[in-house]
Amino acid sequence: MELFPSRVTFPNSPISTWLTIFRVSLDLDENNLSGPISASIGNMSNLAELLTYENKLSGSIPTIIGQMANLSRLVLTENKLSGSIPTTIGDLTKLTYLSLMMNKLNAHRH
Repeated sequence: MELFPSRVTFPNSPISTWLTIFRVSLDLDENNLSGPISASIGNMSNLAELLTYENKLSGSIPTIIGQMANLSRLVLTENKLSGSIPTTIGDLTKLTYLSLMMNKLNAHRH
């Protein structure tokens, strides 16, 4: 599974299977990661926490994140993300903490 293109991959590995079985917290804070967040992150259906504070992630936030039903904490603070904040984030019924500060994001207006 590709999480960030050319960065972290787990194709058909035991960890890929493990990530789909258990409730998982993925802490990638301060790892100097760069590039876009791949839409394939939506395949991590049991991901409870995605923490990417202080990296160099760029591009937009994939709308598929709104389908990650178990996500309770989403921290994308201090990256280089741009574009609109996906309205699908509002579909995350278990989300208790959201931090998008210090990016170049725009609020979606109706």
